[in-house]
Amino acid sequence: MIEGLASDSVCPECGSPIAPSLPDRRTGTPTQNRPGVGSGLVTAWLVVRRPLETLDVMKVAPPRIRGLVLLAALPLGQLMGVGLLLAFEVHRSLPSGGSTVWTPGSVVGSLALGVVLGLLLTPVAAAGLAVLTWIEARGLVVFGARSGFRMHPTLAQAIVRHGAAGWLVTGLGAALVLPLAWSFEVEVGPLLGRPPFGDPPAWIMALAALGILLSVLGFLFFEFFAWLGLRRCRFANSRRPCTDTR
Repeated sequence: MIEGLASDSVCPECGSPIAPSLPDRRTGTPTQNRPGVGSGLVTAWLVVRRPLETLDVMKVAPPRIRGLVLLAALPLGQLMGVGLLLAFEVHRSLPSGGSTVWTPGSVVGSLALGVVLGLLLTPVAAAGLAVLTWIEARGLVVFGARSGFRMHPTLAQAIVRHGAAGWLVTGLGAALVLPLAWSFEVEVGPLLGRPPFGDPPAWIMALAALGILLSVLGFLFFEFFAWLGLRRCRFANSRRPCTDTR
């Protein structure tokens, strides 16, 4: 809002009523008012179900999303861990692979090693999601400036961090793909009753297909919410001073 204008007037920039853009009208999302993983999950559900309403009440202040990013990254890390085990097994089974690569000696060992590798790789997956979120925020600022929108870095961060609910959908999709990954043989015996590198059961294939679809939809929702936030919140106002989170 241009300072000096009455709150019940119309903005000369966009022709929209000024009142809805005032900070007092933005009561904040649950995770902004009560930071935590629980409130973050509630907010993520609201973001997915009612994105426009969420953007209308969202404060121009980025919430903490580390816990949600870690939750989303956990199944992604597990997939990466299983992928490493499968790569080891493929290498071991090749004629030139020999027996130089150590692999677990039992199904239980395979599961244990896969879980440990997944936990070790979860921070890597989380860092990747955090970097993608940061890049999206910078993109909103740049695109907003080129389009003549008022998009402060703090507002951009608030939008994309709420849009990180899409990462939870992506993580859920990765979790549904895990049974397919574990249905392949890792060392001495098959998991889920299938022969080594054989065809997994139909229900596992269907679950994996659904998981891949959810993973793609989660990413697309993140991008869609960022675009929607750019259009919906371009004239949102914050309480001064507006902290830059760059």
